[in-house]
Amino acid sequence: MTQGEHKYVLGRDEEETDRLAAQQALWGPVTEAFLDRLELPEGARVAELGCGPGLVLPALRDRAGTTGSVLAIDGSADWLVGIDAKIEAEGWDNVTTLHADLRELDLEEGAYDLLFSRWVFSFLPDPEAIIARLSKALAPGGYLAIQDYNHHGVSAYPHSDGFWAVIQATRNMYTSEGGDAFVAGRIPPALAAAGLELADVTPNVLAGGPGSAVFQWGHDFFNSDSQLDNMQACGGLTDEDRALFKEEWPKLCATPGAMFYSPFLLDAAGRKPVG
Repeated sequence: MTQGEHKYVLGRDEEETDRLAAQQALWGPVTEAFLDRLELPEGARVAELGCGPGLVLPALRDRAGTTGSVLAIDGSADWLVGIDAKIEAEGWDNVTTLHADLRELDLEEGAYDLLFSRWVFSFLPDPEAIIARLSKALAPGGYLAIQDYNHHGVSAYPHSDGFWAVIQATRNMYTSEGGDAFVAGRIPPALAAAGLELADVTPNVLAGGPGSAVFQWGHDFFNSDSQLDNMQACGGLTDEDRALFKEEWPKLCATPGAMFYSPFLLDAAGRKPVG
């Protein structure tokens, strides 16, 4: 691709791959429910836009059925190597991969019953243009289905100034590469502007205290030294705010009744009109 590989600000190392696997364990049921509501027909032709390490591929393959097909698309050749190995090991003869940059990707017009993306558009510049271009690949009745963040809502209680500084730095990381941690608000209008009928707009939020899966998910990300390094490098986190977070966070974790709230994750699906 002429633009070069788009930088994924959270990294593609083993630590991030493990974090994404834990994230799938937490949010997978939300994704499964979204896919169930779309009621794909047997034999559906599916493509995942920005598949990462391939954590949603089994769910997509189940819904495409044995007569359907799944195309896994990502800008990281390293992640696709792992997916290709899994395809061979599992004997998934109806799953293929494509190394491509979504900023430039063109797919065959009218070829797909579902284009699915999760936690990808928030990292991309100009999501409206990408949605307009890729929606042309939908067959009549096909869906462009996106799960992504409205970063409002993410919070921890009791209040911590250090945690709030880390939240702000996380949002700045997204914008440092042209992304938008609040992209969910832009997706439904973009789907409509692309000529798609809004078929599903469902917000999701998870919350829990220390010991819960969602609290651990927040802890593993925000308390990660590598992510804090990223925040300082491209998110504007100061040494003082990092030290304050490190001081306050263990106290919050030890507070009876403490709570962590996830960002809003929006399910948004646009359907290409039939006829």
